[in-house]
Amino acid sequence: MDERGDGLLRNTAGRTFPCVVRGVSGPSTLAPLIADGWRAVGVDTSVEQLSQALRRDLEARATMKCMEHGSRTLGRTALEHLHSSHAMLPENRYAGSSRGAYMNPDP
Repeated sequence: MDERGDGLLRNTAGRTFPCVVRGVSGPSTLAPLIADGWRAVGVDTSVEQLSQALRRDLEARATMKCMEHGSRTLGRTALEHLHSSHAMLPENRYAGSSRGAYMNPDP
């Protein structure tokens, strides 16, 4: 619901839905375009580039709350990284490739 005329969605407490779109491909990344799309539907979106220090911080990358834009290869490996065995979790010191760490509760 947009009660303030700024186009942003708000919860019942009046807070917006913040989202940082993190670009990892350098200055020509698509992150600003993706952020514009989220803003168009009312999400309070900002863009940041992934710094070299953050690139090495696996915990920060695994626990990011919104979106990181990067690229992956096509084919079998593009889907394998989504498997729960690749989840970046504290138990495995955030090693793996599934940053979202989705785990199906019904195996």
